[in-house]
Amino acid sequence: MNPGLLFSGLPVLGVIVGALRVRYPRLPWIVAGVLLVVYLLYLVAFGTYAATCWDCTGDSSITRGDNFIVTTILLSLILLVTLASIALGARLTIVLGRLSRTMSELRRGGEERGPPVA
Repeated sequence: MNPGLLFSGLPVLGVIVGALRVRYPRLPWIVAGVLLVVYLLYLVAFGTYAATCWDCTGDSSITRGDNFIVTTILLSLILLVTLASIALGARLTIVLGRLSRTMSELRRGGEERGPPVA
């Protein structure tokens, strides 16, 4: 599987997870926590690997340190976009809930729900 497809699909999955907040209220928090833990594990693992020989070159002329910095920046951006999409999906459910309540109020029109308050 192409990792680019996986990383480009994360924001879309983030919106879906945020939208599932209606049925599973804690799911966006759990997924965001898992993403942060995986990212921190990446930083520790790859940072340890790069720190053992910061100036060593691999198959190309890029050193381990340069590779670590570049991938950390790119994965940080992907993480931020994914977390923002989770928040967007959760907010979307709130807005749609308010919209449906407003539409139901408008459909009922001027019906009285109880005795008038003096």
